[in-house]
Amino acid sequence: MAKLTLEQLNEVLTNYEDFLLKYRDKYPTEAIEYIKQMFLGRAFREDIEIDIMSQVYAATGVFKYVDNAYDRHIKAMQRDYDLNRNLIEVGAGFYPAVAEKIAGIQEAGSVTAYDPELIVEEMAQVILKKSKFDAKTDIKGADMLYAIMPCEATLDAIEGANENDIDLYLALCGCTHFNNWSILWGPTTWGRWFDYVVSEVERTLPKGRKYEIDESDEFQYPTIKTYRKIY
Repeated sequence: MAKLTLEQLNEVLTNYEDFLLKYRDKYPTEAIEYIKQMFLGRAFREDIEIDIMSQVYAATGVFKYVDNAYDRHIKAMQRDYDLNRNLIEVGAGFYPAVAEKIAGIQEAGSVTAYDPELIVEEMAQVILKKSKFDAKTDIKGADMLYAIMPCEATLDAIEGANENDIDLYLALCGCTHFNNWSILWGPTTWGRWFDYVVSEVERTLPKGRKYEIDESDEFQYPTIKTYRKIY
């Protein structure tokens, strides 16, 4: 169960007030009401991570004090890839917290964050793109694409990385986002969605690349990674 000390809580609440003051008018009304309802509530105490809230927790300093999937994903990427390159984040969310964290630890390279719902207009060391990413988006010069629980941007992330023949780190969420109407006939279970995602990785994977699926207990849902083959 996630817990904060009194000193940590006071610091976080001050940061939260500042966050709301700065960004409340930039969020959709439903989103800001949801944030106010959920902040440090039951889901937080029970370690249930909800992406929109994780962004807020990262921005307000909560994640300095509690274990969280964002930090674990960044560590996983550091284990498997060189992050000191030119990176693309797809589905960065309202507040691009993962991009901000990675940019802060990079010694070289860049981070470009895409999301049509971005509320941040500028962020130190992060190139912000308030637009929808798809396979035709020009990302010439990029070395790697990552997406952390990107929901409806999942298939675009796969196609974009494979179309540009770059590394992919895709952390799946628990949603389903079929774009093939023929698949919608029948139960759209998460298992069928996962099989479909893997088939899209296989279908679009460039020659000379391999993929692997990480289903470790470190994360609630699998992570798909692609690499260039070493012969």
